[in-house]
Amino acid sequence: MLNVFGYLIRWPTRNQRPRSPTAQAATYSSYKSKNTGKCLLAISPSGTFIFVSKVYGGNVSDRFISHDSGFLDFVEEDDDIMADRGFTIRDLITNKKATLNIPPFTRKCAWGKKKLLNVIEIKQTRKIAKLRIHVERAIQRLKLFRLVGNIIPWSLKPIMNQMIKVAAFLCNLMPPLVRR
Repeated sequence: MLNVFGYLIRWPTRNQRPRSPTAQAATYSSYKSKNTGKCLLAISPSGTFIFVSKVYGGNVSDRFISHDSGFLDFVEEDDDIMADRGFTIRDLITNKKATLNIPPFTRKCAWGKKKLLNVIEIKQTRKIAKLRIHVERAIQRLKLFRLVGNIIPWSLKPIMNQMIKVAAFLCNLMPPLVRR
């Protein structure tokens, strides 16, 4: 049982635009306004990749990827999982008797167009942000591999999953990101 299981992220891989209209529809991300793929990565507290899902089309929901990828099979009781705001998987994590930490959402304030958080939410956001830095550093390591970090040619689609898993494995062989 780990105190902090990892940080769930959706890492968009940029794809060439496929010729097939069906494939274009499956990979188009309205959020990124381009054809992408999504991969769910879980990162340990030391900064190593402990779970890498297969690549899904850019229009697939994060909830679907979390459920379909088999990630939830690795979640154990009392695990503490951090995720971005877009992950709507609290009920799935709670069923496993684990906790999900998501940064709080800002609210509109009554006296203008600004947004605000209360003192407790600010402290919670700072705590999550300190750990989030290590996640971003791990993802940066992954993006240093040219085939994974740049636009992936559509001709490499059959081996895209293996490329990302091998890149994550090679990142794990690098010196640890976090020293305790």
